[in-house]
Amino acid sequence: MERKKNKLILLILKSIVSISVLTLIVKKIGLDNIVNTLRNLNPFYFIMASLLYIGSIYASSIRWRVLLKVEGIDNIRINRLFSLYLIGSFFNNLLPGIIGGDSVRVYYLYKDIHRGSSSLGSVLADRYTGFVAL
Repeated sequence: MERKKNKLILLILKSIVSISVLTLIVKKIGLDNIVNTLRNLNPFYFIMASLLYIGSIYASSIRWRVLLKVEGIDNIRINRLFSLYLIGSFFNNLLPGIIGGDSVRVYYLYKDIHRGSSSLGSVLADRYTGFVAL
């Protein structure tokens, strides 16, 4: 029962944060500007850009999975890594600097595999290989 209560509280907190961030964005930019931008948006380019972005995150998730397999961790699914990458990307955009999202990825991966050094090492190796690939 306590666990359900904690999940409900966490869901409410996440909802409050999400609504607060959206409200802040709308107030900062202005609803008219947002609506105007969306009206002038070319749907083809928007869809293509979205697909490319999602594809690049999925490819990064595959790279991260390969790095985890080298560490002997093969019990985590690619879909879970993909969701962790999306969460990390969100925090990279929200927090100053580039390590905010990586810290979140390390934290959630640690919760899944309970191996701190492997969690941190795989995220650092992923960041390094991504940088080298540029």
